[in-house]
Amino acid sequence: IALFIMNLLNFGDFLDAYIRLRDRGWQYMKTKLHLRLSSRILGTWEDTELPPANWWQIPAMQEHWNEKISGDKNVTYPMYVASRYLSGKQGLTMLSVGCGSGGREMEFGATGLFSVIDAFDFTPKCIAEAKAEAKKRGLSMINFFVGDTYKFDFSAKQYDIILFEHSLHHFKNVDSIVKKVKTAMHPSSLLVANEYVGADRFQFPKQRLFDSDLVLHKIPKKFRQRRLQGFFKNRIYSPGLWRVIQSDPSEAVESSTVLPALRAHFKVVEERGWGGNLLHFLLKDITHNFTGIDPETNEIMKFLFLEEDRLVEKEGQHDFLFGVYAKE
Repeated sequence: IALFIMNLLNFGDFLDAYIRLRDRGWQYMKTKLHLRLSSRILGTWEDTELPPANWWQIPAMQEHWNEKISGDKNVTYPMYVASRYLSGKQGLTMLSVGCGSGGREMEFGATGLFSVIDAFDFTPKCIAEAKAEAKKRGLSMINFFVGDTYKFDFSAKQYDIILFEHSLHHFKNVDSIVKKVKTAMHPSSLLVANEYVGADRFQFPKQRLFDSDLVLHKIPKKFRQRRLQGFFKNRIYSPGLWRVIQSDPSEAVESSTVLPALRAHFKVVEERGWGGNLLHFLLKDITHNFTGIDPETNEIMKFLFLEEDRLVEKEGQHDFLFGVYAKE
């Protein structure tokens, strides 16, 4: 009983385990039972989920984020940064910390403004994919490599741009890492962050879950059908602490400290929140129902965007934020 009261474990965790077991079998589940933290982290980020399970795989969602950040649904934030802050410059250098499969880094590389982009990540599979894609696109200026943020020597070289693309919230001692990053910057360098800055380990207040469930039940039932299983999503759970840590020990470990750390050590040039308070978990496992471009899907997405704006206004903060920061 105490486990449920403290949200160490809840019904949603058992449901999620059942879904993952049916979707991907015992081999995937075994990766979550490793005693080594690094093995569990790798198991999460080296896994490929099909059909779409996460909100970032919805085209209308990506356009919505673009509009929130750049003001234009067709302009991604790398394009926006290049136009607003880097126009007229050439031969720039960038360091990306925790680059994953390198999508954003390749967007920056495609602007033609960079002579060197160094990008590293903890996950060998992601780095291998990034290298292959960069070679395919002819982006020879990008140097992808496997690296550990905690051991990386930030003082070895200075860069014009430092990039955190959904990586900073995966680190412990965020304040210490942000301090170290400053040593890789010269006086006119910029730090660009696109990050989750919400509750640690996704431990959301009960009121948010209540508000989210109300919106969920306004969606037509056919759009709430879970992928592969055939049953429907009827409730949103804040994942239990045990499940979050067991699945990926790095997930949102100190996410609530990201924004305070950035503001404490850098001058804020620009910050733009882009929500996530509602749709991050509402759309999980029903994402595949929203990947179409038909009129009905578009209307539902518009409704969801408005509902998320209302929730953000009510809560007075965004769970996800894009920011540009200068070295003081």
